[in-house]
Amino acid sequence: MLVGGDIESLHLLDLFYQISFLVVELVVLGPVVVKPRQKLYQLLSIAQQDFLDWTRLIGIRNEHLITTR
Repeated sequence: MLVGGDIESLHLLDLFYQISFLVVELVVLGPVVVKPRQKLYQLLSIAQQDFLDWTRLIGIRNEHLITTR
């Protein structure tokens, strides 16, 4: 039979277990999630830069076509 103090001890033990599990998740899973996110941002940045370069190239080409006519 559990007494009030034993129940409080079990609640504290459960709370400690949950906190320790959260810390392990943050330490172990944090870097696993960060790496793909960094790759995604890198790919999006490259795609954005490629688009800007392409639009500049089109603009330069149009300027030369207009001036040669």
